[in-house]
Formats: sequence, C-alpha cells, structure tokens
Amino acid sequence: MAKLTDEDKALWKQITKKTRPLIHKTHVFPSAPPKSKGAARPTLAHLMQEDVQRQKLSSSYGLEALPQSKARTIRCDATFDLHGLTRAEAEVALPRFLYKSQLLGHVWVKIITGKSGLFSQEIFVLLKENAAFVSGTLFARANDGGTGALYVRIRKSV
Repeated sequence: MAKLTDEDKALWKQITKKTRPLIHKTHVFPSAPPKSKGAARPTLAHLMQEDVQRQKLSSSYGLEALPQSKARTIRCDATFDLHGLTRAEAEVALPRFLYKSQLLGHVWVKIITGKSGLFSQEIFVLLKENAAFVSGTLFARANDGGTGALYVRIRKSV
C-alpha cells in the first residue's frame, strides 16, 4: 500500500479540522397515539353520499358501479398493483392480467392504484378500454385500500 504524501497529509488535516464526530443517540419511537374517545363515526347520510359520488365516477366512464354495501361480501381471486408502472406499461400489463383472470374463471380481482397516483383517475379509462373483460367496479373496503384500490368484477367468457 502506498504511503501518504505530505500534500495528502496536509489535505487530510485540513478536512478533519472541520469535521466532528457523530453523536450516537438512542432513537425512541413513540407508541401509537391514543385513540380519542369522542371520535365521530361516519353517519349513514355521509356514507350514502360517498356511495353516490363513487357510483357517478365509475358510471361516467361507462362502467357499472356497484353499491358499496356489496364490498363486504367480496372475495378477490387475484390482485394487480399498478404502483411503479408507467401508463405505457399499464396499458400492456392490465389487459394481460384481466384476460388471464377471465381464463382462470376469476369473479373478482383487486387493482391497486394508489390514492393520489397517476392511476387513481386514469384506471377508469383503462378499464373502459378493456370492457370485454370487466363487468363492474367497486371501490375497495378501507382495510383493502379504500379509494386507492378497486374491486373489478370479471366478465364471464363467452
């Protein structure tokens, strides 16, 4: 190994004058915040209003919007996550997924779009373009992604 030159040593000394050692702190992560006792639960009127808004969004793209109350009974046969895909990649991958789901006889699939990503609104356009595979849509339950995911009913193959 080569020895340091006087120039390298001088440079090292100059740099180390400005540096300070790292201080190792113990990180304490807080526990989950306490649940407030007076947290308001959504009213029936509020839930019905959300349901109407979701149905309008879905039906505006020519897709059948199913009532949100049906979400409780849905069991998904497969899941497709659009995170990390570009529009061009999704235009190729989504029809493949829907076609394969139809061939396998799936009834419901879940498509994860993300709540604020590119596909949160764009998904309806993609599904309309692939209407041969889709017979209905429904936003997922809150514990399944809520408005960041859709349940898609697969059309039976003819």
